Amino acid sequence: MVRKVNRKYLGPVVLLLAATGLLYAHSFYVSICKIRYPEPDGPFEVSIRVFTDNLQEALQAETGINTYLNGPYEHIKSDSLITRYLNRHLHLIVRGDSLPLLFQEKAYIEDATEISLRTPSLSTPDSVILYNDVLTDQIDEQTNIVRIWFGDNKYFYNFSKIIRKESINLGR
Repeated sequence: MVRKVNRKYLGPVVLLLAATGLLYAHSFYVSICKIRYPEPDGPFEVSIRVFTDNLQEALQAETGINTYLNGPYEHIKSDSLITRYLNRHLHLIVRGDSLPLLFQEKAYIEDATEISLRTPSLSTPDSVILYNDVLTDQIDEQTNIVRIWFGDNKYFYNFSKIIRKESINLGR
């Protein structure tokens, strides 16, 4: 049996649900980082996608500069500020050295920013320590998903305010 809803009660019910938070869209905070080591003795290729507004807030908190990302008045040094931020919060450590992340390009995709970076070329590593606390200083609920492709091997990790570092044996 299908029951008709009396429309005169629909407005108050929706208002009640909104007031109790049941219609509130749940926010989520996530970044996706892809790391590839495609060739022996080559660089790591890194791409990271974050929500643009969260990145802008983190840059402003860390530098005091409003970068106006993806706007008509985007700061002329936004690329270097993003690179500096990522070099502070995302580390690939090989043989005890943190590899510098070199900016390649960035693209705005809807409400996200995708940044492409690479490391200098290096001899093929046996292991890497990965440190990722991107946006966790600003957002307690931030989750950073990392996928690593190394030869035929794939590795998947989730980082957060609590889990920031993983040692990875690259299976050579």
